[in-house]
Amino acid sequence: MYLTPYVNNGSVQEPTLEHHINLFSITGLPSKFTAPRMKLFGMSAEDYCRIKDDGFEGLQSHLLLNPSLKKSKQSGLKLSAAGIVSCSNLFARAKKWKRQGYQCATIMIGSGAETLTEALAIAELVLDVSESCELPIYLELHRGTVTQDIDIVQEMIKTYPGIRFNADFSHYITTYRWCETFTEDTLRYITPILERVCYIHLRPANSEHIQISKPELSEMRLLQHLLRTTFSLFQKNASHGDVLIVAPELLPTITGYSDIERTSSGHHDQVNRYEQSVELKQFAESCFEGPSSSAFTTSNRQSVNALKEDADSPCVIVKTPDDWSVLKDPHLKNAKTIRVFLGDSSSSFHRYEELISSYLMEQSKDRRLCLETKRNTLTHDDKRTVALQRCYPDIQLSLNVGEWVLGKEVTVGQLKALRDSTDRLKNIRLINPVFATGEHQYDGQLAYRRRALFSLSVLMERIYTRFYVKLWNNIQAPRLTVR
Repeated sequence: MYLTPYVNNGSVQEPTLEHHINLFSITGLPSKFTAPRMKLFGMSAEDYCRIKDDGFEGLQSHLLLNPSLKKSKQSGLKLSAAGIVSCSNLFARAKKWKRQGYQCATIMIGSGAETLTEALAIAELVLDVSESCELPIYLELHRGTVTQDIDIVQEMIKTYPGIRFNADFSHYITTYRWCETFTEDTLRYITPILERVCYIHLRPANSEHIQISKPELSEMRLLQHLLRTTFSLFQKNASHGDVLIVAPELLPTITGYSDIERTSSGHHDQVNRYEQSVELKQFAESCFEGPSSSAFTTSNRQSVNALKEDADSPCVIVKTPDDWSVLKDPHLKNAKTIRVFLGDSSSSFHRYEELISSYLMEQSKDRRLCLETKRNTLTHDDKRTVALQRCYPDIQLSLNVGEWVLGKEVTVGQLKALRDSTDRLKNIRLINPVFATGEHQYDGQLAYRRRALFSLSVLMERIYTRFYVKLWNNIQAPRLTVR
């Protein structure tokens, strides 16, 4: 069975890192920042040379942002490709990348709604195309694609051990709220994925923001832990001359990813993304040179934009049936409702059944209980929640749709489908009114000036805001009070 290889530089040196920069990281930078700039008509030769002088060894394309083959060669920069592809055009794209001299390609494919059979067929296709074109093709770990669900990725690995990945850890950090939930058990569970990482997109993230410019220490420690573990496995598995490519990918404001300052005049970039890319490159080098791994403890940091603890509707975390003793806590005595974060999204069927049975028993004794729709719990996304309530109609819910939008990177075009899915839910006892786009939580109360509405990111945010308000207004349930 075909095994997708690492990129190899043809030397006899020990396995090492190779640093590329994704061209979107230097696109759309405000004029106040001094940096190389990628535009639709390209970059100057001086910009290519500066990137090389700053320690990057290559460039990664992105959508319509393709580097000049001539200028790249003249400046000594290697090339890797990135693309959003369909099953039907993957072979043609791969042949073109190979012909143009790209070392490898990272791809986003699928929607995240695939069945296991469909996901396995995609994995097989990627392996076949990679082998026939003699080009390493790495599936990107990304929300809104076939690799959105870790359990699906694990099944791909079991069926096709030769599949390899581009790890963009930010997506799983946000989807599974790893800043709060990551444990050594999590690390053991994802190790088969980390063993197969051949390319990395660097982007700091947390549970509420897919891209952050000023991460907290605990957030960088999590990224450090993931990188060191991945690098250690790479050094263990790789051969002489193999390289693991690391590329900062910091997207601009127009994509909705950028860490922005929200004001009445619109959205504004807070950071020079090129300088941050250089800093991330240095951070990766320090992780590669440092100890392989060390124990990691999650932060107790509260969500930046989450609602503060509400005395009328507090929340409790229940991982096992033994955790129901938390209901004896005196501060719950006068609560009107009690929101329950139940289990985790990868619970085995046996544990799932046991947890649900224990919940229903507790709910029958205390009707204040309701399951919060929360990422990395048994209500991780809309599909799981609808299926759960179909099996157990008596389950009461506290609805937080923003969790699903962030966890699946729900785009504007997918909001109607999410609305239809939510309409199938019953027994909604409470609404948790959190605003989120597919990339960020935000304050939905901010009023923008008329001229700010010409900004695409502001316009998209307003579409999400209207979606939430219309959805909540059609549900006969009280809303949590924003403190």
